[in-house]
Amino acid sequence: MGRSTYHGRYNFIRYLRIPIYILTAVLIANALIVGTNIQTADAEAGKILPVRINEQLEGLTGRCLLYETADDAIPREDIWVMYNALSDEDKAVYNLFLDLAGRQDPTYVSAVVIPEYKLKMLGEKYLWYVYSAMRRDHPEYFYLSASPDIINCMKISLDDYCIFFFNMVENDFSEEIQAFEDATAAFMEDIDLGLSDLEIEQQIHDKLIDLACYDEYNDIAPDEDCSDLKYTAYGALVANSEGTPNCALCSGYALAFEHLLHLAGIPCGYVSGEVFRNDSEQDESRVPHAWNLVRIEDKWYEVDATWDDITYNPDNGEEYNELMEQETIPYYNWRHHYFNRSTFEMRNLKVSDDTLFVIEGYYPYNPVKDTSHRRSKKGSENATETDVFLNSLLPYAR
Repeated sequence: MGRSTYHGRYNFIRYLRIPIYILTAVLIANALIVGTNIQTADAEAGKILPVRINEQLEGLTGRCLLYETADDAIPREDIWVMYNALSDEDKAVYNLFLDLAGRQDPTYVSAVVIPEYKLKMLGEKYLWYVYSAMRRDHPEYFYLSASPDIINCMKISLDDYCIFFFNMVENDFSEEIQAFEDATAAFMEDIDLGLSDLEIEQQIHDKLIDLACYDEYNDIAPDEDCSDLKYTAYGALVANSEGTPNCALCSGYALAFEHLLHLAGIPCGYVSGEVFRNDSEQDESRVPHAWNLVRIEDKWYEVDATWDDITYNPDNGEEYNELMEQETIPYYNWRHHYFNRSTFEMRNLKVSDDTLFVIEGYYPYNPVKDTSHRRSKKGSENATETDVFLNSLLPYAR
């Protein structure tokens, strides 16, 4: 398949105050209300909206979208897994957010107009779900996690419609963006893109787990509202918020892996769920987790780079650990135990002799345990509504 590279930027939007000058402009527009119907500012939509809605949109500096028009549902490369699973209406919303995400100008304001009955059907948070789909498709927008208040939102209900106004607050992440772009360019420099997709995927997988380290001292569940860079691709490829190089949690590994495969033109998505050891009945063995979904030659696979980043048992001693690295086959299998598995395999991954180390002078030792990766879905313990929606956009690896 063809290769492509791209550049762009990558928490969940919350209702926040819009800057006072924009709010003032909206209030002035309200004072000018009249009572007839005219065409919406989005002429191609062909919809008739009350004039009071249109007056709220006058002078808008960004995009204006009437939900259900689907006029901006443009085709995108298949590397964007979630985008291609959305409806045309939601693709248009996704594109509005994608346009907004790279803006550093707080005066650039975009709007989504949606009928109240439709919003009631979809749910008050639905636009945020679509935003999260865009964010999951674009790990390079890491700085939105570093500053949760970076996007303002204001909602107005008027004449059976709801208008959502969005803008970016003033910010400057130019230094971090440059560091991220430099790090990804350096990472990809020695990846041979002339090989097969499978070989490219394995190159990226192996290099990432060699480069990144797990932030074991701050091991807490992935949280949409957490601002530490360890949750992002930036953490894995550059540094966490404390400045520790290449230090991330599972979400950081998964987002970095996704981003790097996108740079190679390989479709990849982010899976959220939980993992636990099947040999343990204790609740504390079940923890929130993130991993990836990858398409190789028209077949989907699941990959967990975090758990393939092996951890030695300190009780074995340094000498034994060095001997393990010399056992080529089981050592390779250990580092690829969660590489390109089906969804069923990931849910019921049993220990096998493939990762059994038989070293002269030592008892046989298998560092792998029975494990289970389970996607967040409706009814799952600790599953958020956002994760349930996003996982519903992902195919299963069969």
